[in-house]
Amino acid sequence: MNLKPAGKSKPQAHLLATAIILLWSAYLVCVNVSCADLWGHVQYGRDVLADGHLHHQTTYSFTADGHRWINHELLSELLLAATVDNFGNQGLMIGKFLISLIVFGALYRCARAKQLSSIYTAGLLWLAAWNLSYFWSFRPQVLSFFFFTLLLWILEFAFQGWHGYLSDGASSSQQYEDEPEFSTKRLHILWLVPVVLCLWTNSHGGFVAGSAVYLAYLGCRGLEALHHKRSKAIGLIVRMAVMGLIGVAGTLLNPYGIELHQWLVASLGVPRPEIIEWHPTELFSLVGMRYLLLMALAAIVLTKSKRPRDFTQIIIMALLCWQSYKHVRHIPFFAIACAFWLPTPIRSCSQQLNAWIGDWWAEEQPTQEKNVIAYSVQLAMLACALIGCGSRLSEIHVVKSWFPVSAFQYMSDHDLSGRAVFDFDWAQYAIGCFGTPSAQPHCEVAIDGRFRTCYSQEVIDMHFDFVLGDGGPDRRFRGNDSPPFDPTRVLSYKNPELVVNRRNADASVKTMEACQDKWALLYQDEIAQVWGIRDKYDNPNSPHFIPTSDRNISDAPQIGSKPWPALPDRLTDPNTQEPTRLVHQPG
Repeated sequence: MNLKPAGKSKPQAHLLATAIILLWSAYLVCVNVSCADLWGHVQYGRDVLADGHLHHQTTYSFTADGHRWINHELLSELLLAATVDNFGNQGLMIGKFLISLIVFGALYRCARAKQLSSIYTAGLLWLAAWNLSYFWSFRPQVLSFFFFTLLLWILEFAFQGWHGYLSDGASSSQQYEDEPEFSTKRLHILWLVPVVLCLWTNSHGGFVAGSAVYLAYLGCRGLEALHHKRSKAIGLIVRMAVMGLIGVAGTLLNPYGIELHQWLVASLGVPRPEIIEWHPTELFSLVGMRYLLLMALAAIVLTKSKRPRDFTQIIIMALLCWQSYKHVRHIPFFAIACAFWLPTPIRSCSQQLNAWIGDWWAEEQPTQEKNVIAYSVQLAMLACALIGCGSRLSEIHVVKSWFPVSAFQYMSDHDLSGRAVFDFDWAQYAIGCFGTPSAQPHCEVAIDGRFRTCYSQEVIDMHFDFVLGDGGPDRRFRGNDSPPFDPTRVLSYKNPELVVNRRNADASVKTMEACQDKWALLYQDEIAQVWGIRDKYDNPNSPHFIPTSDRNISDAPQIGSKPWPALPDRLTDPNTQEPTRLVHQPG
């Protein structure tokens, strides 16, 4: 990679630099560890494929049986299920890897089209990838990032040449280097936006952010047109308004119609402090430091750039930056927008940056020694990128220190079945292990990560009363119609028989210890506890009785990982080779 404009690069050097930039970007985001919701997403997609219809009521839960379920991630779940069932775990990893290449390929193409040199393109894309890496998991959010990239690419094409009309006193008579006059013919591509927003709406709730960006973008471009063409812009503004309405109308093409939007308004209007991704960004965390670095880069290059700043792009980036500070989950949108729109100001600042870096790389005629060193470094970087990407395409890891792999194995070995209260982050793993009708043992969950899509506020409140305790507004939100705070209510509501508890959840651990007259500790390791109702598991006359000798109580460290889906291993009878369980006889 060098600091010269793209047009002066040798073809082989350009291809090598392109491969390095894209592969390292993909490597940074394609972390191959399972997220908490992957089991649920795959299973819900399988259910629709198997049954041939959408499920409008809660599945796999005993606390919200019959409650309305708004599945706003249906298309993502169908894709996840079809990929796993046809191509296995590696298909999931390769699919996510290919999406990352498409996203960063579009960002790379945009940067190079604006004649940003390879080294600055690499720095910008790698910083964006670093900000995306925390969020680029096996979840529907990845499709949100894909559709957002596609939306910005469409807007970039449609409004190419509109830059600078409301910035730095630019007027209609001013023409800027390598920026063509804007063309209304390019606006025809906006007819793709309703299709993008329709697909996005059926994939993930991030379409709300996409729709807001689209409308804000058109509104700002309308102001530019009015400033540039005065009264002659009225027809153009009306056209953009119509395109905005048609684009948003595409979001109505979903299985629920307007009901989805009504639910989203009601859901997003209620605080959700229990969900970490909806917290404000902690600026001195690792995620926050990445965000601050990206924000600092944007502020510096926009301030120091000698070219006219784009009014619309600055407004959208500022809005996304603000939303990223308010809710950490919006950082990826800010990162993608910066990767699209900062190449021009970075290029304008490149002479100052080159001077700061030094003259060694900036010589017009590089020496043979320099070329040998440069190509050697690039080949080494390419080799490392290939090795790194290969290692992340091998398998999906279920990390034992994050998920109760050993606890679930104990439950399977001892046939612990029935209604169970699982930790919020572990419940969809439990659905994958024990939730399906054919699963043995079989368990129903009290609540899982679907949150308000299928659970009432009352059910949510009783669960987080148990898990989080009676925290303040920064920690808890409780509905006005919910019963008074009671951390034990979840232990009696619809008669659960098992509790799988996270040991670092202090509130729930204390509650279970206070309820040992009704609950017996059956299993414990470094991260998890399994409690059973005494009438069933601590009664010698019960067929489900587990004697003290078979209870595994320890602080055993949970080290390593297991390939997804990390289902419990089935014990086998040595005589019949048939699956069996450690089921105890009474007495």
